[in-house]
Amino acid sequence: MARAGQPADPKAVVDDMDKNFKRIDGFYVRAMRRLIGREPDPPLGRVVQVDDSLQITSLGYVQAEVGLTDLNLNEWDEERYRALDRRITFNLEYYNELLAQLRTMSGSDREHIENRVETAEAQLCSDFRDMVSLDERVLQVHLPDHYWLERICGAGRPYQPLG
Repeated sequence: MARAGQPADPKAVVDDMDKNFKRIDGFYVRAMRRLIGREPDPPLGRVVQVDDSLQITSLGYVQAEVGLTDLNLNEWDEERYRALDRRITFNLEYYNELLAQLRTMSGSDREHIENRVETAEAQLCSDFRDMVSLDERVLQVHLPDHYWLERICGAGRPYQPLG
């Protein structure tokens, strides 16, 4: 973790992004399972860490590979990323607990918990999108739409020039 005034460690940045992409993948599956009542189709695009780089794939083909020296670390905001990470960690745990409660509830109790699930999803959508926006600026490449959680959160990627 970079301290104020110190440059970010590129390897740590890639590791943080990879962790975030995996959490988005998991959230996507759980939320879609809840919304459509079955396992969702796998997303067309993914980001995977391969050694010290991130590969962006679409339909199984590598569309871009971003290595440590390709990162725009001037765009990395360590404090913001850590704050989002803490909030996402907390809200994901809460969200998962709510989903577990839904399995055993019915009637007005179930409706109450479903409202809480929707509120937690909205907060997670907002925070994940903030992280993905930061990730795109650092990677200098647009990420697959799956990471913007459009099918769960509604409106997709805001327009952002990367240059």
